[in-house]
Amino acid sequence: MRLTARCSWLVAAAVFISQMIAIEKSWTKSNIDFSPEENRKSVRITNYRIAAGVEYDKEIKISEFSAGMDTFLYPDEKNSPAGGSLILYADDPHSSTKEIKLPHRYRAIRSATDEKSDAALRIESLDKGLVSLRKEFSIKDEISTLHIKTFIKNESDQNLTFYPTESIFFFVGTVKPNYSGRIVSPTDFYFYAPYDKKNAVTIAQGPKTNKEFIQVERDSLFIAHYEREFGEVKLTSSKGWVAVQNGQDYRVTAIEFSYKNQNIEPMEYNLNVRMEAMEDNGSSIHTQYVLGKVTLKPGETFEYASDWSNSASGIPVIAVKNGVAYNKMLEANTTDVGFYIFGIMGIPQDGYLAIEFLDDKDQIVKRHDYLSLILDVTLPRPSNAVSKLPTILTHEIGFPFDDKSFKNGQYLLELQNKIKKIRLIMTDEKKNIIRVIDEVEAPWKKFDDNPSKN
Repeated sequence: MRLTARCSWLVAAAVFISQMIAIEKSWTKSNIDFSPEENRKSVRITNYRIAAGVEYDKEIKISEFSAGMDTFLYPDEKNSPAGGSLILYADDPHSSTKEIKLPHRYRAIRSATDEKSDAALRIESLDKGLVSLRKEFSIKDEISTLHIKTFIKNESDQNLTFYPTESIFFFVGTVKPNYSGRIVSPTDFYFYAPYDKKNAVTIAQGPKTNKEFIQVERDSLFIAHYEREFGEVKLTSSKGWVAVQNGQDYRVTAIEFSYKNQNIEPMEYNLNVRMEAMEDNGSSIHTQYVLGKVTLKPGETFEYASDWSNSASGIPVIAVKNGVAYNKMLEANTTDVGFYIFGIMGIPQDGYLAIEFLDDKDQIVKRHDYLSLILDVTLPRPSNAVSKLPTILTHEIGFPFDDKSFKNGQYLLELQNKIKKIRLIMTDEKKNIIRVIDEVEAPWKKFDDNPSKN
């Protein structure tokens, strides 16, 4: 018996969600905890959804980023290179590895914030060379995102040019138990990055036919599925995000870079990805993301932000925006009673989902609140979106009407034609909008419940 397209979606979703239920446990809600460890010159901030460890001995380095038992940065390895840090290349990184020396002495300061809603930390340099450096860290309650602001100030008496580069070492697996006690296979990890269509991915080292490196031209997406072979690639990536995913439990750590009103010159092949086996059968992915070329006058400051988020999504992750990791972007088709809605994504926040139907002036025509997620009855998962499970949408939303207004389907057709945009939003219990998840615009195609004619 051949399954219809709608049933196929339901079966696939059932398998996907059942795998997740077996792995995940409930989060414990708690106030945000700020735990400095002065003897190690490190600070750990957490909201009990995610935790971040920051070291500030000689450099500022993110040594831990974890969610529950999942981490891609192992903090217990002695002299481990794992973590995220800043490099200021003095020349074009393609032609030189010359660096501008960053300060070597720092202090950590607890910022004055509301502890119930936000944990904030400021680490700033005490010594000055050509530049001074300050980083501000915050984790909001109930959101699985670490927000980092970086400020680089020209302390010299002349113009200064540099290439700010985020260098990140991910330990992506080991055949030995990691510090959480879990044995993680390195072959179940994926790395994702978008690339500009005008610039193809270049394999710098490794076999030219390495099956670990995949280019998805439709989504302009580069995927590395690590299988413990050495390889290195370079690509131009101007969309400002990278992500890694554990294929065993679908958890995603995504990093987004952004800068507003800053004079920065983009460069080609700004992302370098290097994959290799480590000692004790461990494995690593080392990425260097060059933001671009920056020139500062004396006393000027360059500012940019990076957001580290954690959620769970399908494989592959084709896009990341505002912490949401998309496996399938929002889609909508018309049906005989309304619209059919599709989508698979990881949302780094808990909340209720709703659908807004808007006209050509962005005015709400209809709104469908408390959107129940797939398989609420057959599987023990909550009806609202949660960050530790993928959000899977496969819903038919009908519009009620009476017999007089129906007029042989004319009412529904007019309503569908009036709707020019469909928006997925997250709300609180009082239906206030927390965030916009995704949106899709007309024209609409008719949903085919059985596309196979054979």
